[in-house]
Amino acid sequence: MRAALSLLTSLSARVHPRVYALVAGAAVLLTALGAAYVVAQPKQEAAVQLNLKDGSAEVPLDQRLVFSFSHPVKLFDVNTAFHILPPIDGTMALGSDSQNSTFTPALPWADLTDYRVSIDSFTDSGGHGMPAHSWRFRTTILPRVLAVLNAAGAPLAQGADVAIGSSLTVVFNAAMDTAAVHMTINQKPAGLDWLAGSKSARLATAGIPAGLFSLALMDGRDQAGHPAAGGYHIDLNLHYVNDEKTVPLKYPALVQIDNVPSARDQSGLQSADVVFEYQTEGGITRFTALFSNAPANVGPVRSGRYISFKLVRHYRGALYLSGLSIPSTRRLNADPVPVYFDAPYYRTRDRLAPENLYITGDGLQQSEQRGKPSAYTLSLAEPRLPAASMGTELSVPEHYSTYSYDPSSGTYSKTEENHLMGDALMSQPLHIAMVVVVHTREVVTNEIEDVDGAHARDFETEAGGRAEFYYRGQTMSGTWSGTDRTNPWVFKLATGEVVALPAGLTWIDVVGG
Repeated sequence: MRAALSLLTSLSARVHPRVYALVAGAAVLLTALGAAYVVAQPKQEAAVQLNLKDGSAEVPLDQRLVFSFSHPVKLFDVNTAFHILPPIDGTMALGSDSQNSTFTPALPWADLTDYRVSIDSFTDSGGHGMPAHSWRFRTTILPRVLAVLNAAGAPLAQGADVAIGSSLTVVFNAAMDTAAVHMTINQKPAGLDWLAGSKSARLATAGIPAGLFSLALMDGRDQAGHPAAGGYHIDLNLHYVNDEKTVPLKYPALVQIDNVPSARDQSGLQSADVVFEYQTEGGITRFTALFSNAPANVGPVRSGRYISFKLVRHYRGALYLSGLSIPSTRRLNADPVPVYFDAPYYRTRDRLAPENLYITGDGLQQSEQRGKPSAYTLSLAEPRLPAASMGTELSVPEHYSTYSYDPSSGTYSKTEENHLMGDALMSQPLHIAMVVVVHTREVVTNEIEDVDGAHARDFETEAGGRAEFYYRGQTMSGTWSGTDRTNPWVFKLATGEVVALPAGLTWIDVVGG
């Protein structure tokens, strides 16, 4: 076209003006025809490629989808045109050149699943038509542990409690090559008893020391040869678990329990979160047992003491008791706390009064419906304590008590006045998870506490002081503090680390000095 125009122009310079006009007109016509020819040319069709071939198999579960376009595109258009079945959440991102778009799934793709990815037709940024495309692919499988179940078949979370001697079940997502699976407990080989189908295996806890233990999958493969996902581990807490049936309480119930020889063995102590023991008049001891969950029976129930009122304030509960002395009644009236004199107590026929007054767990739960204190739950957690000196034996002379650690259960037994303390409900000795000895100021008051003329004792519960902790056969020194009269005691090691109270029974001996 350009050559023709050049030739016409050259000729026109040497001919008659009329001829020149004809030539010029022809040039204009040719120019118009050329322009029409250029405009009429069709635009090139756009194209797109996926980083996976259609029909791909064994696609990794973390695979990203990258779309490469022949021309720049807009993110909105790609998002609108993009579809995947079965659906999976994710995000689409556009590259800096606007010709690459990446879909990142929010979660791994499902194992051994057929997916269909499609892009509807649309027009790219340059006006090029993008025809519809689709691809299919199938994912691989990553053999892995799906869950560890307790003896009741419930999945366990990190840090969960496991009863000593119980069995666990490890569940996989594929039938495993049992000879190739290598699991460890505290870095030692774990013996697995594989069940039918080879997708789960039993694991016995017998012989594993009480305390925290780590179960880990080191390596393995499924029966199709896929390598197992490494790095799986779960930390569990192996200890004595009380299986006594209880009912939940909306706030702590603090029950006064007698501890003279004729009151032993008491009922319900094993289900208490905390038992506070202290001296009363005449050198005898009494318990204030704190329950967040109440067992079938608790007792024998006896009268309250000055320290009882203070503990109720600290732990935001209500006090259950058989009565009060005149001095104790005056103190309660002067500074009230929630008390239940008229809860549904009952008398048993197998003991003589006054050691035959009891209350049921249902009775505690029903009495709380009156709702005096607001709902409150005592905070319990696994103590994270550093290695310390051995503390398998201890004595508390003021309470005529000795404690002995049993490594097979991870708990302490208690002997008081040569009697092995037990729970009559369970017909077995007490299993105490932690022993705490609290040293505080103890005062023998001028008030007469009983008919024999013995004087009442009082204890300081806010100022704080020394404390010793006995847990899992070790002993540590530290402190206790009341912070104020409406908050629970805070326990700390000498290093300042807070000591949590564990799930299970904690026994706190409150002594003078």
